[in-house]
Amino acid sequence: MAINDDYLSCKSYEGQEADPKNEGFSLFQDKKTGKYYFSYAGAVLLRSEGYTDVASRSKAIASVKKNLASADKLAVIEEGGKFYIVLKAANNKEIGRSCDFKTRAAAEKGLARFTGAPAAEKPVTPAKKKDASAEAGKPAAKAKKTADKPASKIKSPIAEEGVLSGLQNFLEVHEYLDRPRIWDSYGITGYVKFQGNDGKHYFGVYNPDATLYLRSEGFATEEERDSVFDLMDSIILLEENYKIENLNGRYYAVLFEENDIVAISPDFSSFIEAFVTTPGGRPREVQGTMF
Repeated sequence: MAINDDYLSCKSYEGQEADPKNEGFSLFQDKKTGKYYFSYAGAVLLRSEGYTDVASRSKAIASVKKNLASADKLAVIEEGGKFYIVLKAANNKEIGRSCDFKTRAAAEKGLARFTGAPAAEKPVTPAKKKDASAEAGKPAAKAKKTADKPASKIKSPIAEEGVLSGLQNFLEVHEYLDRPRIWDSYGITGYVKFQGNDGKHYFGVYNPDATLYLRSEGFATEEERDSVFDLMDSIILLEENYKIENLNGRYYAVLFEENDIVAISPDFSSFIEAFVTTPGGRPREVQGTMF
């Protein structure tokens, strides 16, 4: 059984080994306590308490997966002037909680990333993941466009007819991987930003299993990169902003705005393989995100 008030610090859950049997979950044993823990890197990092054995932890993971599908099992609570999202089982026992938020509004906004409900302050954009709904890690619910989307500064690797014309501005897939994740007030995200060996600035979006979901082209400055990153964050869940393109017999999911590419996926061998990674192709029962 879990020990009450036995949560570790948020950083203790960071970068732990992914559970191959349960997408979105990470597992570890804490050396100091000897107990077994898990985290769920959805829209908000959900932490477990400590379990005395692996079997008990596995039962708790099954309970989390079952109860995450019920919005009424999630709530925002206040403790010691800080706010947390908590998940409870049918017996009202707490089975997970988020990292702390400074305000109730921030916690409610994080809660909306789990439930798909509108946040109190403004429409919710994809998790940074926070969850990647991911899930490919990103929430399956369709997001709404925000009125103040940043303007894209990528000039058109998409030709007039909408065909991906080349990959010369993109790095190889492996060069986007194994980068430090971005953290924000919700916890760890599925996003990375970095400077490549060519001196250009890039971003990437990870799936929950740390494979690559989307990659950007290179930008001369961090400001240009961050402008397009913000655009990506505001449209990543919009089905209508994806196309599947065939380039030299390989298929790519392309996230675009008007005639400009925002990011592209790794390559796939078929149209269907690429399509199922997009919001329009993911099963509707998928819940939560990374990024």
